[in-house]
Amino acid sequence: MHKTLDFHIRKQSESNYEIQVFERGNSQPLASGVLEFDVSYMTQFEINRLEPDDEDPQGRWERIESFGRKLHDKIFTDDIQRVWNEFKVKSEFLNLCVRLDPNAPELDALPWEILFDGEEFLSAGPKTGLTRLG
Repeated sequence: MHKTLDFHIRKQSESNYEIQVFERGNSQPLASGVLEFDVSYMTQFEINRLEPDDEDPQGRWERIESFGRKLHDKIFTDDIQRVWNEFKVKSEFLNLCVRLDPNAPELDALPWEILFDGEEFLSAGPKTGLTRLG
């Protein structure tokens, strides 16, 4: 069975965002957490270093995994990870839909598609996918 978990991310302050996780079609949140992420010059510098680099393709790959893991670890609090794992086990395919607050346009620049759990990129896993809505 195909399932979708909607991750609603809303701005709370300059660098804090509330995350609520919903099963698609349900209005009751399954989990919540706080994403503390300063989308600043340094973050933009990190993102720019993910661009293709003919001189250092292996280094680029390592930077992608590192940034993807950093983003994953900030989003997947214990509570959110628990819900994700429960749904992953009982689903043939689990889609994560990132729903970004229109009041947080700085989050649009984050490369959500490289969320990396240490084993796989969630957007390209054999049982997982990722979409985003602004």
